[in-house]
Amino acid sequence: MSLRGKLNALILGLALFLGVASYLLTLSGEHYQVIGQRIAMTGLLVALSIFVGYLMIRRLTRPLARLNAFAADLVAGRLVGEAQIDTVTDLADVATALNTVVQQRSSTAQTSSAQQNLSAEWEARVAELARRNSELDEELREAAKTRDTLWKLAYYDSLTALPNKHYFVDYLERTLHTAQRNGDQVALMFLDLDNLKEVNDSFGRSMCDVLRKEVAQRLNGCVRDSDMVGLNVESSSRFDISRFGSDQFAILLSQVEKLESAGIVAKRIVEALAAPILIEDQPVSISVSIGIALAPGDASDSKGLIRAADTAMYHAKKPGHSGISYYQNHMEEPRLDQVRLKMELREAVTRNELVLHYQPQVDIRNGTIVGAEALLRWNHPEQGFIPPLQFIPLAEEMDIITELGKWTLQETCRQLNDFELQGLKLPKVTINISALQFNSGFIATVKDALDQSGLDPSRLQFELTEGAIITDIGGTIEALQELKKLGVELSIDDFGTGYSPLSYLSRFPLDELKIDRRFIIRSQESETDANLVKGFIAMAKCMKLRLVATGVETREQFDFLAANGVFILQGYLFSEPVDARQLKPLLTPWHFMEQLMRLTKELDTTAEPGNLRGSKGGQNGQR
Repeated sequence: MSLRGKLNALILGLALFLGVASYLLTLSGEHYQVIGQRIAMTGLLVALSIFVGYLMIRRLTRPLARLNAFAADLVAGRLVGEAQIDTVTDLADVATALNTVVQQRSSTAQTSSAQQNLSAEWEARVAELARRNSELDEELREAAKTRDTLWKLAYYDSLTALPNKHYFVDYLERTLHTAQRNGDQVALMFLDLDNLKEVNDSFGRSMCDVLRKEVAQRLNGCVRDSDMVGLNVESSSRFDISRFGSDQFAILLSQVEKLESAGIVAKRIVEALAAPILIEDQPVSISVSIGIALAPGDASDSKGLIRAADTAMYHAKKPGHSGISYYQNHMEEPRLDQVRLKMELREAVTRNELVLHYQPQVDIRNGTIVGAEALLRWNHPEQGFIPPLQFIPLAEEMDIITELGKWTLQETCRQLNDFELQGLKLPKVTINISALQFNSGFIATVKDALDQSGLDPSRLQFELTEGAIITDIGGTIEALQELKKLGVELSIDDFGTGYSPLSYLSRFPLDELKIDRRFIIRSQESETDANLVKGFIAMAKCMKLRLVATGVETREQFDFLAANGVFILQGYLFSEPVDARQLKPLLTPWHFMEQLMRLTKELDTTAEPGNLRGSKGGQNGQR
């Protein structure tokens, strides 16, 4: 039974008991009349109190029941609003407490939702920061990698991984400072590979790079770990050798007791480099010139020591020095002349000291000039004409050969236009292009020269050596095709001196083949060499290439070439290289016809082609 039911039963029981007792006392007599009335009054009061209490209990229990149901709904989560209790203060406080729970729960729900949103946003921010941190780490790694790469490019040779000149000089200065403080001697050796140009002409630039790498490895094996070898730009090498130029190396020997100690190392290097190096399965031998200078005896600072070793190296190139030379004071004067010549060559273009000479190419069938080869000359204001063999290597060493080649091209175009204005016809001029000039910018230079001059491109021909065109077959073919698109003609110069595979030559867009003068000379010395030239002639005809024989100087060479079908000749037999003014009278039609008639009149037509005459005279005026 519920509490409400129990209270109702109790109140009814008391009321019934008091009513019965009051009735019995009234029936017993007057004695009990007063007491009965009092008891009845008391009973009525009690009943009334109980009744009032009942009413109050009902008033209390009803709100409590509501609060109980409200609390149950609150716990079950079914509450939709606050409790509405209209009762005494205590119950109102209870309701207020319950309502506080409701409000806190609602606030907690809102707070929990906000916390969930904040937590999700926090996690997203943390993930974003982690991603950015990872990206930053990657960027830092790339920056460090780029820095290391730039440092290697700045201070190491990319080909041989040896320290370059800048790094080597810095190391030399620090070594000299330490040696001066400790009272030690330091030896500096400069090395120059003597015949690398011939290897380049024969095998190409890429094979020369193979040779340079092999030289660097052999030099590393000739020195101590405490010494230094250097070259031109990678940091895996020892600090003991440096590459100072295309064919030059430097070696720094620390703590040298006497000059002879450096000589022992130099002899060891000469022996190490004397062993043949295989290039395309062919053994190639190279020689080296070594100059040695000692600090502090020959010089105490880096500049002076480098100059002394360089001077000794050039002195070592002279015959009779076995490729090794120690610096002495008397060597300075000729070396200073070389330095002065370099300075003057750099200014020769601006001073208008360069001129072009032309050697005619004569068609022996009609005696006319079909073209001419342009040859660069330096007219020094004090020394006169300096031979090309003297200043061209300097220009290549100073890296100004491209500038000289550009000047030659522009001057050739100008001179051809000038001849045209004077009514003189020079059908074509051939220009020699060195391997150093034949680079990515060469085609643009040719196009600019043609655009500026307005010259017919077919009147321009470029000669390239075999070594230059077989360095990079794919790139060479593409470059030659670009030149052909411009309308110029292409020729192989000094054919027969290199090792060009015929399969490669057939892929090049060539117009002309020149037979080198050395084969022309030897054709008069042995039947084998004569047959070799005949083979060149037959090959050119099969490839449908125009043939030009260079260096023709004698009547016997003329007879041999004419009898074997070579009709365009160049050489001292007809004319030495002359300037533009001297070339003008040679450009008249059939200028050489009289000379040709004398030559052909004496030609023994009954002799077999290639009959040997034995004469060897003449001059070398090709370069």
